Amino acid sequence: MDKYAIPNKLPSKQITVLTHRKRRIEQKKAALQKTHKKKIVKPNDGEHFKKPEFFVAEYRKAERDDKRIKRQIMRNGIQNKNIKENTLIVAIRHRGTHIASEQCMTMLNMLNLHRMHQAVFLRFTPEVSTILSLVEPYVIYGTPDVGSVRDLIFKYGFVKYNGKKSAISSNIQIEEIFGNIGIICVEDIVHEIISVGPNFDKVTKMMYPFVLPNPKDGWLGKKGLAFKKGGVAGFRGDKLNELLKTII
Repeated sequence: MDKYAIPNKLPSKQITVLTHRKRRIEQKKAALQKTHKKKIVKPNDGEHFKKPEFFVAEYRKAERDDKRIKRQIMRNGIQNKNIKENTLIVAIRHRGTHIASEQCMTMLNMLNLHRMHQAVFLRFTPEVSTILSLVEPYVIYGTPDVGSVRDLIFKYGFVKYNGKKSAISSNIQIEEIFGNIGIICVEDIVHEIISVGPNFDKVTKMMYPFVLPNPKDGWLGKKGLAFKKGGVAGFRGDKLNELLKTII
């Protein structure tokens, strides 16, 4: 029997995690529906006047980002040499509700980090390393351990199921989605991700970015400053797991 071929039934502890998670999702949906029913639409709802100062500030932010990107590209060795190629990393977009620089937004979209608070699994390559270094003020990244990977998948994992976004809820669901590549349970997904296996890209393509809350005690340090300089952003190595514990 394959080491990772786990029966259709999940261990009781994992069933409890998924059951509670499913209940929380249903409660949030019900609460949102009530909120929408109570909302009163005003005549000019959605039309917001923005002062000229807002556009000037946005232009200056975009200009600063573009100049920073040019400086980075002109430097030698912008790739992170502390991580081996094909290593698993987790990248989190921790700031930037709206980013004026089109270059930054294009690169964040390439990493599948379309919005703030999203996190993704990435295979570390020279291309990914370059992109991360160019958008460093907006992302946190590092090497997760098995516990962090498992918690992210079980507590925040969503997959494309029957054409819809669906929370990971059972091994039967996983087998229907990934059975054709030999993945039949949630633990198979955990193994494929942590080992950066041959089906890593297929699995991550079917998974939605994780939407994470802020750390329990808030962000300790300047969000846009590099972690090695006492800030929050950029490469953390295996210290990323300490941060994930305060988030997950």
